[in-house]
Amino acid sequence: MNNSTNTNFTVVGGGTGGSKTDWSWEVFRLGSSAIAIFGIIGNFFVIFLMLRSPVRRVRIPNMLIINQSFLDIVTSIFIVIDKLGVNGDKTDEVTGIVLKETYCRLWKSQGILWSSMTGSTFNLCVISFERYLAIVWPFKHGRLVTKGRIKMCIIFTWLLGFTIKLSSIIPVHEVDENVDICRGWVNWPSLEVQQFVGIFIIFIEYLNPLIFMIYCYAHMMLRIIRQTDSATKGVKGEGSGNKSSEERERRMQRAGRNLFKTLLIVAIAFVICNSPSQIYFLLLNGGVKLKLGALYRFFTMTYFINAVINPILYTVQYEEFQKELKKLFCPKALTRDDSETENSKSSSYVTNQTKIN
Repeated sequence: MNNSTNTNFTVVGGGTGGSKTDWSWEVFRLGSSAIAIFGIIGNFFVIFLMLRSPVRRVRIPNMLIINQSFLDIVTSIFIVIDKLGVNGDKTDEVTGIVLKETYCRLWKSQGILWSSMTGSTFNLCVISFERYLAIVWPFKHGRLVTKGRIKMCIIFTWLLGFTIKLSSIIPVHEVDENVDICRGWVNWPSLEVQQFVGIFIIFIEYLNPLIFMIYCYAHMMLRIIRQTDSATKGVKGEGSGNKSSEERERRMQRAGRNLFKTLLIVAIAFVICNSPSQIYFLLLNGGVKLKLGALYRFFTMTYFINAVINPILYTVQYEEFQKELKKLFCPKALTRDDSETENSKSSSYVTNQTKIN
């Protein structure tokens, strides 16, 4: 691709691309807005349900899920603001060159939108690693994973996401004073630098997290298979023991497997939603001449879906989330088994936290 100083599309991971007057732009604009509005409602609901339970909101996996929803809400809000905005790339809402440049580089560049999506990716990596330690190295998990450290990781996902993304966006956006328009992805020192930065960003934001999550979930799956085989052999060899203790252990193992399956599906959704646009960006930054039209916008919409889909996955798959839904809408539907499972998990959590602290 040419090192143009008159482009409004992104070749480093983000942007809208092409002309904003054809039919695909309207479909993209309205479709993205509808997706984002659903994302705001869905993720807000996830946060509300998780925070309303004093027990659930302090569990480490749920702390990370809540952070994921906050990041996705920020993404969804800025998608709506950007796609339903009426002033396009114009910067005449503000006066003064300093304010115009700040407005262009931080706001019109969609920097906050893409930064929150990058932070969301890093948070998924933290979620994967936390589960990896819990399943593959449970004793290390009890020693290393504390609420204080998880809070630091949550802050880190925000800082790293915004630092990496804004550092690649701010320097290459500027105001064209002749027409009062914010022009993006300009003033690259050379085509080689542009391609290097583009490929590096895609590696950091997509390829590296993808490889990391595949590694974590592959090891977790092998560990769970081995644990299941060992448990089956143990039951056959020992016969009946303390039934109440065995039943409680069975419920805890089921809850752990359910959380693993839920987060595995979330990771798979990340791959499915992000891969098309990231591969497209990779080809663009590698010098392949591709049109930034309808196909590009469709891939960008699938990327946006990743900020919306998690509440649906929690509703369908995550048993803790389903129980909070039951508590909210039909508390009488909670079974005795649900209550006993909740009590056993609460006792286990308190005991574990006492040991850790």
